[in-house]
Amino acid sequence: MAQNRRVQAAQERVEKARVKVEARRLQVLQVDSTIAQCELQLKAAVDSLGLLTGEEKRIQQLTFELEQGARKQMSAATTNAQKDSVRRDFAKGSRNLDQLYAQLDRRYNAFRRAHDRAKQELARAKQRREKLAKELKVVEKAMEAAQENVKKTEAQEAGRQKAAEERAQRKSAAASKRNRKK
Repeated sequence: MAQNRRVQAAQERVEKARVKVEARRLQVLQVDSTIAQCELQLKAAVDSLGLLTGEEKRIQQLTFELEQGARKQMSAATTNAQKDSVRRDFAKGSRNLDQLYAQLDRRYNAFRRAHDRAKQELARAKQRREKLAKELKVVEKAMEAAQENVKKTEAQEAGRQKAAEERAQRKSAAASKRNRKK
């Protein structure tokens, strides 16, 4: 009875270790998923940077066209009223372009924040992955040690049982010898 308890306790330790190993493996998979999501976010941020760069070039082209158009109109204008009209139109166009630049700056800032956040999250996830990988190795070694312990305990119990059987046989042989002598 006692021998079965020892083996059973060793097997329970193996099962607990196995549960810990599975939990660590699941955590590693979850962190791997987080890493993949962060990498996708970084890629999306870089793609959006390309769009922002295209937008900036378009605004620069509009600025150039506005300035060129204003110069041509100013040189073609003969009266002060025409020149004032050109100046007003140029000022209005400049305000619109300033608004576009401000909008672009806000989008650039949002990109930078998103990009930095994704990079930090990726770095944290990779650190967590390394930590979990180390913990997983430790837990796997503990499980292997527990499995070895079960084998040793079973062997010890088998040895104890065999020794007990041999003692019982010797006792019964001695008892039967005594009975024969009587």
